[in-house]
Amino acid sequence: MKALFICLTDYQLLNAINIKVHLLKDTEADIIIFNNKEGLVELTERLESTKIFSNVYLYTEKFEDVHKYFRNLSENTEGIAFFEAIRNTIKNIYIKCMAKVEDQDKNINRGIGKNKKIDFSQYHTVFGIETKSFVSQCIELVFNARNGECIINSIDEGLASYLRDGVRGVHHIDNIYLYEPEMAVYRNKFSNIIRIPKINKDNKMFIKMINFIFNFQEENKFDFRRKIIFFDQNWDAMPKYLRNMSGFKKVLLGKLYKKHLKESRIYDKKMELFESLVKKSLPQKVFVKLHPRSDKNFINDYIEKGGALLPNIKTPWEVFGCNCDIKNNVWVTIHSSALSAYDFTIQNDKNNKFIFLYKFVLNNEENFEEIDSFFEKFRRENSDRVFIPKNEMELLSYLEKGF
Repeated sequence: MKALFICLTDYQLLNAINIKVHLLKDTEADIIIFNNKEGLVELTERLESTKIFSNVYLYTEKFEDVHKYFRNLSENTEGIAFFEAIRNTIKNIYIKCMAKVEDQDKNINRGIGKNKKIDFSQYHTVFGIETKSFVSQCIELVFNARNGECIINSIDEGLASYLRDGVRGVHHIDNIYLYEPEMAVYRNKFSNIIRIPKINKDNKMFIKMINFIFNFQEENKFDFRRKIIFFDQNWDAMPKYLRNMSGFKKVLLGKLYKKHLKESRIYDKKMELFESLVKKSLPQKVFVKLHPRSDKNFINDYIEKGGALLPNIKTPWEVFGCNCDIKNNVWVTIHSSALSAYDFTIQNDKNNKFIFLYKFVLNNEENFEEIDSFFEKFRRENSDRVFIPKNEMELLSYLEKGF
């Protein structure tokens, strides 16, 4: 029996390692990592050297192109060189064209680094969560190659895995691997939920291994006692080149402006609330944990509002949690599942307080009711630690009373 893991995020990767080491110890497995942020080339090399997985594949869907070059130029940020951007643009066009005429497995293998190739017919079971079409394509290839004789497993990805979309896929999902099965909103309609063991901070060998894979160094440790931390999420601000448009520019770039408008409104509201949090918390600092895929420009925005950045912002939050003594903190976010995931993923004393702002920031979102159902259940089970204000007035009143 051979397994294939497909990971889009650091958290999925951490969970894949945890499942492989503790639940599938004697099962041979390969892993595909989706290349969507800096440092993954080096990470895959470190992971490969551990021999946890027989094969480690890094898949790149799109390379930084001319659009990215001019965006960096307009925002005065360092990035890809012009001629490399030209080459990547041609490469992206070629990949896109070939995707329309060649078989899907050839198209995916074209994006695998180091000239490696994947034979999808060799896997009996596959792990992933279909929040991106790439995962669906890989699962489809395994399913078809084995004439449907394969086991499809969804893997914990935080909030998304606990909502109904967590059980929806191209094909029937056989099992779902979660840290807290009873928190799934679909728990009464889907019974094949397998509990992932929480990470034990006293398991020194396992912690040492994930520290190596995610490049967490001793100097990255941080005093997390009595801290206020704001957990960022990667809604994008309106790009600088689309701000203050008028005349011909407004006509030419109107569609792009509308495309970014919804996210930028959430971003602006988030920064407004962050500024209020900073002011109400003085003289205590408010630290920011950036989302791993957040734009580097966000850093300056948070600093301008009076925030302070946590060290080694590229490291998954749960790896910090495995290495640092985190006590009596207040964590604030719109609805980042990093907060609940800390309790779910790592054995801890549960003495940190959480504030979620989604009720009045995201109340027009399509799946608001499911999000609300999940976090309200989390609040009921942790009533002394979780606060979910209904509006901005409730939030400010809570902050004025102190933590």
